[in-house]
Amino acid sequence: MAEPGGLQNQNLCEKCNYRNDISTDVFDTGVCGLCGQIGECVDSDLIDLYRGLGFEDQFIFSKLPRLRGPRTPIVELEKTLSWFDIGEAIANTTVINIRKKREHNN
Repeated sequence: MAEPGGLQNQNLCEKCNYRNDISTDVFDTGVCGLCGQIGECVDSDLIDLYRGLGFEDQFIFSKLPRLRGPRTPIVELEKTLSWFDIGEAIANTTVINIRKKREHNN
């Protein structure tokens, strides 16, 4: 998906978010890449990835990183998550869920 011009990071706050198909349930506190305000933000490409993999919003909210970009204005202190980092988080969460299901069935 093409992002708006001038975006400093992938996060978009509630005011700058141009998509209305994403519930605020999957927003997280961060720095908006468009206006620079700190508040509830969404990384729509990341949420689209999760949904495309079949994860529901409640699962995304409770188990997976919801932002790749910075959560505070002191960007140097934070690591921006790469797609590799996101893949590791998905894999780790999936392995944990498989183990829990196996334990439950035994």
